[in-house]
Amino acid sequence: MTATMRPRKRRPAGERHRCARLPWLLAAAMSFIAALPAFALSDRIVHDPYTGLAIEGYDPVAYFIVGKPVRGRKEREIFQGNVFWRFDNEGNQQAFVAHPQVYQPAYGGYSALSISRGLPVPGDPRIFVVRDGRLFLFATDVQRQVWLRDPESLIEMADRQWPDVRTTLSP
Repeated sequence: MTATMRPRKRRPAGERHRCARLPWLLAAAMSFIAALPAFALSDRIVHDPYTGLAIEGYDPVAYFIVGKPVRGRKEREIFQGNVFWRFDNEGNQQAFVAHPQVYQPAYGGYSALSISRGLPVPGDPRIFVVRDGRLFLFATDVQRQVWLRDPESLIEMADRQWPDVRTTLSP
């Protein structure tokens, strides 16, 4: 058996190799990623693994407006930050879309007290505190009471712990 050499096909002049487009595609992808909201890339939001609902379907804006948890409506559902958010009314939905970083729960909805201790324990959306323009959730009412004794230092501790805890969570 003898080997035969086949001549190599040449590209017509002016035609570039497919890999020549790679730098342009990478640049386009990087600019797209840079345009995403920072919270979409950085926070891990507590959500139901089956439904994808954040904070069990409660309206995140209602905590600030009404001062209590209000169930969102299925017809007022949006997908943002890799989870589904529900809202009680159109105004709340529009406010969230305009400023999601303002209304999403601190520490992705994990318990503020647990995060201050370096532990990712999901918060219960019915146990909360709105303080300094932030929504803090807690796993139990006892955690909430402990946190309320010294919120300033616990917020400071949780803010320091959150970047490290966040890296241990799956997206």
